[in-house]
Amino acid sequence: MSAEKQSKGLWGGLKHAFAIPKERLTDQEREWLELIAQKTVERGMATPALMALEGARPLSYVGAHVVLFFKPIISLLFPPERCDEVAALLEKRLALETLAQRIEELDRQRL
Repeated sequence: MSAEKQSKGLWGGLKHAFAIPKERLTDQEREWLELIAQKTVERGMATPALMALEGARPLSYVGAHVVLFFKPIISLLFPPERCDEVAALLEKRLALETLAQRIEELDRQRL
């Protein structure tokens, strides 16, 4: 095998080394996000919620691990399975983006 073929193979393998895989939300996660968006807009909290979401977006992955860290305490109020589901949802970058878009849409419809 020539050096040129090896270098193409190496660069070909590294081309997508730092690519973020496409995320998908489950139907249950979409339902949760829709419910949160509806309740937020009903209470007139669309603007503060959007500001909070934009500020929290870079920390969502850390937030997921905070939920898991405090799971023993949170599980006194909520089922432990729910903590895992919320943490999994927070780990997905798409979740906060989808929630923000839905809040904006519902707020525009309300006006």
